[in-house]
Amino acid sequence: MHQGELDGEPPPQPEWSEHIVAEKYGVSPAEVRAWSQFDYAIAIMRIEVEALINKQNNADQRYQQAVAEALKNRGKTVH
Repeated sequence: MHQGELDGEPPPQPEWSEHIVAEKYGVSPAEVRAWSQFDYAIAIMRIEVEALINKQNNADQRYQQAVAEALKNRGKTVH
């Protein structure tokens, strides 16, 4: 228990709340709370890895667009 709980305040939200995990996996927060710590940790890691993959894919897409634009404009002079 932390000091805020003693004062009647809600506990601080962790970076990953069960609400985020529940929304991602289409279950209720109560179901997430019933998971083992291992299952919860695996779910969080999957969400983080998916976010990293999406970020990399977006970066790859931007790079490919930049290369295509550069090739399209190759040989053109700027006045």
